[in-house]
Amino acid sequence: MRTESFKRAILILQKKLASQARDCINEISSLCLIEVFLEAELLFNIKEHDLVPPHQLLTTAEKKKLLAKYTVSESQVFPFSYM
Repeated sequence: MRTESFKRAILILQKKLASQARDCINEISSLCLIEVFLEAELLFNIKEHDLVPPHQLLTTAEKKKLLAKYTVSESQVFPFSYM
């Protein structure tokens, strides 16, 4: 990760992390963000569940209105750059 200068990583595991591995991830969390998921958690798409409302992109005007309504800045709602 250092040689490629990655700032984020996703680990998908079949079993839970051992406590030593979890401690190692916590130690390096200041250097990069590591998200850990169990494979079983990713076997279904939560957005397709009956109780989840349809998702849609906001227009720029709708986004500004929403941010003003909750008095938050864009960086508070979207803390990471998704490129």
